[in-house]
Amino acid sequence: VWPKATWGLPLGRCVHRIRVRGDYLNGQNGMARRRQLDGLGFVWDAHELAFLNVYRALKHFRKLERAKLMGTGREFRILRVPQKFVVPSEVESSWPEDLWGLQLGAKCAAIRQKELYVKANPERRRALEELGFQWSGNATLGWLEVIH
Repeated sequence: VWPKATWGLPLGRCVHRIRVRGDYLNGQNGMARRRQLDGLGFVWDAHELAFLNVYRALKHFRKLERAKLMGTGREFRILRVPQKFVVPSEVESSWPEDLWGLQLGAKCAAIRQKELYVKANPERRRALEELGFQWSGNATLGWLEVIH
């Protein structure tokens, strides 16, 4: 339950101003306020957090795909996330709860088509490549790879 004093507070606007302009972080109590926000887990860069969540989800997806291939004689090479894949949101799944419901397939498509998260960021691009991220769709694969 929110305290009555906070009712009607434009929280989103306040957060945006803290991130962009540093509102409430200047003056005598600025550093103490910054430490308080850090202690609460304040997200200073929402775009970075979004990328890190996608990256964590891709690492988990890769781990699950590798586990499926164990004992089959096939080797994991390319990270192929189906476009409609959504991170399962069941307690029984091995997925971290904070990733439940993430539309990972759609995010991968946006990374490929619109360079979401990676445009002008070669470090992120390299990180995805190290995971085996596939930059082109299935159309560039040989037909044998598609059916396997």
